[in-house]
This record gives sequence, C-alpha cells and structure tokens, in this order.
Amino acid sequence: MSYLIFEHKGKSDSGKTDRWVVKNSLSNFIIGWIEWYGPFRKYAFSPVNGTTFDANCLIEIAEFLKTEMAKRVRPPCESKEPDWPSALNDPGLRGRK
Repeated sequence: MSYLIFEHKGKSDSGKTDRWVVKNSLSNFIIGWIEWYGPFRKYAFSPVNGTTFDANCLIEIAEFLKTEMAKRVRPPCESKEPDWPSALNDPGLRGRK
C-alpha cells in the first residue's frame, strides 16, 4: 500500500527541472515537496516542519527520488581518445616531436 501521493507541479522557474508536492494518501495533507537541490546536484525532499515519518514513508520517498534521478542520468559519452594506430598514420602528425 502506498502512503504517499507525488503530485507533479510542473517545471522549476528555470524550466530545467520538475517539482512535486508530496501528500499523505489518507488525509491528502501536504507533508513536503521534492525539487532540484543545486548543491547536491540531485532532487531532494524538503519536509514540512513538524512532520514525522516512519521507515515505510522514507523508503517510498527514497525510491521516488531514485526513479526521478535515473530519468535524468545521461548515457556515458563516447570516448574522445583518438584511435592511436590510425592517428599515428595521419600525415598531419608525421614529423612532430
């Protein structure tokens, strides 16, 4: 059973990242929000003052954060290292020391 609702609230002011309100699924009470936290370079959960969470809620929040971050991860870039055997045959490189 899910105890939380993650309600998408659109993009940040910069338009680069998303924002969510986190609500209790039984009471619909707002318990916090998720948005990009620049110093961590990740999405982070910011709870409302005075809220208390058990392990199940924390796991659900952590899984949501992990899922959203996985959507942002870029595939590794192709290596920019030259193909050395081919580069050594390049006439433009001959004679250089």
